[in-house]
Amino acid sequence: MQLIGDQVAIAIENANLFQKTNSQANILPVLHAISLEITSHLETDQVLETIMRQATKLLNARGSTLGIYDAHKQVIRKIAVHNVSMDLIGVELEIGEGVSGQVIATGRPVFINDYWKWSGQSAKFKGVPFNAVLGVPIFGQNQVIGELVVLDERERRIFTENDAQLLTLLADFASIALKNSELYDEVRKSKEELEQKVIKRTSQLSEAQKALAQKAEELRKLLEITVNIQEEERARIALDLHDGTNQLVTGTLFEIQAAQQSVQDRRWEVSLSKLETAKNLLRTIEAENRRIITGLRPIILDTDGLLAALRAYTENFQRDFGINCAFRAIGQPVQFSPSVETAIYRIAQEAFNNIVKHSHAKNVYLIADFNATSFHLAITDDGIGFDLQAGIDFTQTQMGLFGMRERAQSINGRLLVESHPEQGTQISLEVPYPPFQWSSR
Repeated sequence: MQLIGDQVAIAIENANLFQKTNSQANILPVLHAISLEITSHLETDQVLETIMRQATKLLNARGSTLGIYDAHKQVIRKIAVHNVSMDLIGVELEIGEGVSGQVIATGRPVFINDYWKWSGQSAKFKGVPFNAVLGVPIFGQNQVIGELVVLDERERRIFTENDAQLLTLLADFASIALKNSELYDEVRKSKEELEQKVIKRTSQLSEAQKALAQKAEELRKLLEITVNIQEEERARIALDLHDGTNQLVTGTLFEIQAAQQSVQDRRWEVSLSKLETAKNLLRTIEAENRRIITGLRPIILDTDGLLAALRAYTENFQRDFGINCAFRAIGQPVQFSPSVETAIYRIAQEAFNNIVKHSHAKNVYLIADFNATSFHLAITDDGIGFDLQAGIDFTQTQMGLFGMRERAQSINGRLLVESHPEQGTQISLEVPYPPFQWSSR
């Protein structure tokens, strides 16, 4: 009898081994097919959907969930579900809470076949119509990175150790697929960022090319207008010399010749009178020459400084054109280098020229402000103004503004123009003081 009992035991064990071996042999092709499908996807959503579907199918379960462990916040966050009526996406569990929390805490499979009588249940899943739960960890680089859970009804089936081993194999495939998906997302993100950088850089280069082309056109027009202005200035000087100084010189020569003849004729009184007339003509010539020279470069700028030159210019402007000019100086004057003062003076001169030609203004206000760090010049008129948004049309007025800006930039300054139709115009210039300030005049 003992021998028969031993043989029966051996037969039963062999049958169990045969059944287990046969079952494993049948499951290997299934796992191979599942692994191929899971790893064939790269998009995260597709990977998660495939894992969930295959886990549920492999274990012949009703549904499944997958959570990722956030080591920084110490929580498990559900990121995917399959065939579960409740919306569990985004649900967070503490370590040790529920099956998922126990899986993360222990790093081992956990299966509970009567969940709602289990002391470790989580109230966050209340209402889920499953009470048989199997969870296994997902590892990445020898660390728990998440958990995979399958769900069923106890009355339909219960989970065993063999189920846990089978789901663990699937979790290993899932870990590889998730890592591939993560790498794919990083590569895709890097590619998209690179494409955006290329698009942005291309756009910047295109804008730079347009700006360069516009700048070149502006400079060409400015050079053309500058040459015309030079020619007009030369013609004006020649006309002034011809109609003014030359005629006065001729008149002086006549008077001197007449005085010489009077001396020869011993008409002393006539001679003295002619010499006095010649002397007066010479004084007039001196004044005329001074006027011409001042038009080229005001002597007062060199002798008395920028502030005095600006004040004298506004006074002369009011006298010559009949436009009321108010001049105001603020702060202690600081002397710039001659080239900077000349540039500031020319900018003011161009602003007043534009007022005469285009603004139809009745009043002009000039404020020269020497503050703590820089010099501010503001020239405001009450004329008709213009639309700044209309764009540069390269008329002489617009090119005058462009030339003023270029001159301001050449002295490290900044020029601002504010104007609106029927609301006048304001030209503002800011020039920082040099590191070494010249002594004030």
